[in-house]
Amino acid sequence: MDEWGTRDASPGSCKTQDGGEETWSKRRARVHSKLKANIHKMSGKLDDKGFALIAMMGVLAIVVILATALLPNMVTSFNTKANETENDILEHIGSSSATYLRSTHTWPPTLAAHTSYSPLDSTQLLRNDRLFPRYYVLHPNMSGFNNGTGLAETALVDARFLLISNRVADAAPTISNGTEFTTWWSMDESVNPELHIYRGNLASTFLRVSLSAVGNGGSFQIGGTTTHSSGGTLAPYERYHLPGTILSFDEANTFGTPELQVVLTSDVEFEFDPACEAGKQWHVPGVECGGEPAQFWLTTWGAPTGKSGVGTWNNDMMIAYGEPGLTFESGPAGTTAGTFRGPLVDLQEFGASVVESLHFVSRDITIGTGANTVDLKAGDILASDIHDVTMTSHNSLFVEEKDVYVFRPWKPGDYSSGTFFMLFDGSDVGWARVQGVSLVETATKVGGTTIQAGSFLMRTAIRSGIKLFVPFWAGNTTAGTLTDLYNADDYFYSFELVETPLKVGDVTLKAGQILSTTVGDGVLVGDNNLLVNSEDVFVLDLTGTGLLSAGRATMLFDGSDAGLIPSSSSDSVVGITLSGTCSNWLLPIINPGFETGDLTGWTRTEDVFGQGGVNQWNATTASYYMPSAPGGTYFASAETNGETGGNTHRTGLSQRIAVSACSVNIDAGGLVVTLSGVGHGQTDALKRDYGSLQLTFYDAVSGGNPIGSAAVSNNATAYSWTDLTIPYVEVPVGTRSIEVTVWGTKNAQSTYTDAGVDNLGGIMLAETAVLNRVSNGSFEEYFDFAGWTYAGTIGTVFDGTSSLVLEQASDLGITPPDGTYQARIRTFADSPDTETSGQDNGNLEAFFGFTNAAFNAKTGISIKEFEGIKQTVRVGDGSQLSFQWNFGTADTPGGTYNDLAFYYVTDSSGSEVQFTILGSVKGSSFIPGGPGGNMTGYQTTYFNFPGAGTYTIYFGVAEDIDTDGPSFLYLDDFQMTTS
Repeated sequence: MDEWGTRDASPGSCKTQDGGEETWSKRRARVHSKLKANIHKMSGKLDDKGFALIAMMGVLAIVVILATALLPNMVTSFNTKANETENDILEHIGSSSATYLRSTHTWPPTLAAHTSYSPLDSTQLLRNDRLFPRYYVLHPNMSGFNNGTGLAETALVDARFLLISNRVADAAPTISNGTEFTTWWSMDESVNPELHIYRGNLASTFLRVSLSAVGNGGSFQIGGTTTHSSGGTLAPYERYHLPGTILSFDEANTFGTPELQVVLTSDVEFEFDPACEAGKQWHVPGVECGGEPAQFWLTTWGAPTGKSGVGTWNNDMMIAYGEPGLTFESGPAGTTAGTFRGPLVDLQEFGASVVESLHFVSRDITIGTGANTVDLKAGDILASDIHDVTMTSHNSLFVEEKDVYVFRPWKPGDYSSGTFFMLFDGSDVGWARVQGVSLVETATKVGGTTIQAGSFLMRTAIRSGIKLFVPFWAGNTTAGTLTDLYNADDYFYSFELVETPLKVGDVTLKAGQILSTTVGDGVLVGDNNLLVNSEDVFVLDLTGTGLLSAGRATMLFDGSDAGLIPSSSSDSVVGITLSGTCSNWLLPIINPGFETGDLTGWTRTEDVFGQGGVNQWNATTASYYMPSAPGGTYFASAETNGETGGNTHRTGLSQRIAVSACSVNIDAGGLVVTLSGVGHGQTDALKRDYGSLQLTFYDAVSGGNPIGSAAVSNNATAYSWTDLTIPYVEVPVGTRSIEVTVWGTKNAQSTYTDAGVDNLGGIMLAETAVLNRVSNGSFEEYFDFAGWTYAGTIGTVFDGTSSLVLEQASDLGITPPDGTYQARIRTFADSPDTETSGQDNGNLEAFFGFTNAAFNAKTGISIKEFEGIKQTVRVGDGSQLSFQWNFGTADTPGGTYNDLAFYYVTDSSGSEVQFTILGSVKGSSFIPGGPGGNMTGYQTTYFNFPGAGTYTIYFGVAEDIDTDGPSFLYLDDFQMTTS
């Protein structure tokens, strides 16, 4: 066709003489140009009267030729585009249909019903661009679908629908049975390009619910449909239901008030067993009587290398071995597999040499009797060391190799700091070196013998089997009886007693079983002579104790499968413990203190503000604006290199932690999680950078979809290290992983992101464990501010010579109203951390959340200095807090400088709930006494929380204008009550 092009080109284009292609728009422009040139040539020179007749006839002829050549191709191109658009629209409607099913748990009854789930209005939904009707056809076998009844597996094949549209005629499909549906489903519409069929298969959307019973009784309700046992045995149930379905389980024969409710987010399986105690009769099969998943911890003799998830490993680190992919030798997989994570606790930072015994306390319990008792709390660590050492964190404790000591974390789940105290003084009872210890927290039958709570399984010397220690006295004065529990084997090293059924990976451990390690390689243990090495952990089932000691051993953890090197002393497992359950679950954060010296376990995040900047996060020991690490050697810093100033941006680090093992417990509700650490930024008002933390919850979808809003900590804006906390956030139903993120935010005026974080720790807890509870409310817990966060120089006595944080009854004539100790916070001229000099330097804002100017507006003073403490609590409806306080001052009552004491309450969003001045120099009545000579005396204040939720309570004392006359606030006797 000469330069007009050929017609066998692709849609929307044409071929040129040389075989190439060009678009029709370009062809029309070229032809138009050619046309003008030909007209000019034929008509000769135009005169003022326009074209000659012959020229006009030529033009018309060319137009006719052009239209004849181009119009068919243009029509074909436009029609092809319209067909592609129709396919896209049907695909969009199909997606809306899937959303409708997941959201309403019913199939859309008509095409018009899609309107609320699609941006298309009803007219656009019902007809195509040629105004022929579209058809929505559900498989006929789905017409009576009820999500409460669910689908049998054989019915899943019919969970399908069709969308049918014809652009040249009414498709008018006739589909009234499965055969006709299959005909249309299988139709080849390529023979008719104007016919469009979308095939929707939603079988994979449904999730399996499998229920069984091993005895009479029980009832359940699924999606509103109830099944009663009426005293008989429930028939096996296996049906498929939609995500979000509510599963409710009642232990009564007739369904009424359920003991367990779960939101369906993945395939689930439950079993009813009437032999279990009330509240645990419905449970996951294989986890006898509702036992929960537990974490597996260990310590080693030396420092294994090359283990992913840990980095540098020393012999005082407590390492988690767990998900993803956790299996054991005695499980269905028949092999040991999993991931090392941690360290969760590193006692070397505090002075440990080699930790030989290890136990994680999972519940509050008192050890000993009479005046010589020790109160253990959930989360405490019991340990012993191979050498005599001094352990130091918030306090110091000298322990010998024959002693057992306690390490209590400073904050729940955060083992970067804490306090030490003696549990057993081995010298008092004549012990040799303690090499294994396991606390019996619940009365447990072992080999036919019931061991009472508060007793201990121990190993105290080489070749001594397993001993049972029953303490009479505990603490610095220790007494008790030590007898043989199992003496058939001598080469045991460390132990862990299983007291309730626990699921660990793919294995269910039974109550009464003992986990143990061995001294040396090639050791035969148990009546069955199981061969074990020093890197292994085995399970011992006792059939007799004492003189009748007998038992069978089963391999649990094959260290060589896990990557520990056989016959290598550095890889020998010496300490083992099961570290709690889902209601006391430490978040196994990899490299939480960045002590690997790099970012092992962490991933750099992108700039979320989208304003440029470079992610410079790294592990470091120090930098210009940042103090040295508060614990260990390294911390994470966002300020390792210079950045371009002039814009605000945020960068960070993150890692995802799998919690799918706790899916049943999470979906039953009632779990909370807390994350803490320390951070800092830059105090300067114009360049105020800050560090912060974030928790994000994800569902089970591959890659994870965020569930709900993320939880964010306070901001650390000061140069010094500041506590960062995300307190007691509810774990959303459906959560399968939790992402931990640390952020550094750069102010627009800054050149560097002067922010850092360190010492991360978190724990998942039952809400009931923290509800309406004030930690250390009378300040009696081992002479410390355990449970409280503070700012400034706390408790310094009047002459500045002591740094005591708590005052005894004999101090300055003030008697604590409850117990032996009371808290005292005070202003002091030589406390630079809280010196404000009347300026907004960020210290006040970092701790309380308001600036100097805002504080002055609230109180009518000009703040010069402050001290404060705070604690976050989770309360139910009708909760009331009471506390006693005593304000004292060295200033002249009614004088010029109005120092004051106050309390302040915020909700979970940081919004103010209450701000009250307790006492002030100008506004209070004083009596003689106290460190400043004037005090109000103890008074009681009550605060009613406005509703259930998480709140932070702050207490502070502020200096007005000068620092010459210090002021004080004594606090004691915090109590929580509910109406």
